[in-house]
Amino acid sequence: MKYTDTGIIFKDSDYASFFTRVIIILIDIAFLFLLLIASVFLDDFLYQSYYTDDYVVSKYVFMMFTFFYLTVLKASEFGTLGQMLTKTKILHINGKKPSIFVMIFRLIFWSVGPLNVIADIAWMTLNKEKRTVRDSVSNTIVVKKNAKPLSTDAEIKNVRVFFFGLNFLYRTAAS
Repeated sequence: MKYTDTGIIFKDSDYASFFTRVIIILIDIAFLFLLLIASVFLDDFLYQSYYTDDYVVSKYVFMMFTFFYLTVLKASEFGTLGQMLTKTKILHINGKKPSIFVMIFRLIFWSVGPLNVIADIAWMTLNKEKRTVRDSVSNTIVVKKNAKPLSTDAEIKNVRVFFFGLNFLYRTAAS
């Protein structure tokens, strides 16, 4: 028995544009930066004389919250602050909410290095879904919250692309 995945397709205008993605990233980074500053001040105020390591509590609490914010909250119905303000959401290419493992993989891939930004800009011009490299690798799409799918039973295909001198294989539901 052969099992075929089916994916979801939206109108081209329903996929998040490059500008929208930049706004999401900037808002989320600004929010996390303000949270870091607040946690350092709170840590300094509450625990300044109880341990010798500087800002131990704020470091670990901030890292845990950042992880939660960029994985669990980003994939939830609520979304991050950037997603709320731009009215976007992340979906798996099959139309369902991405799993925590998919979001962790997406976060790890994004945090690899500064060249991802350049690769993402170039990659978004190559596909109809306006997916970044990390979206393609993790099989996710970013769409408007009120977007209605054109099709929910599109065949998921493997696509091979020659990109930056590398052979790159990813899955897509785009026709």
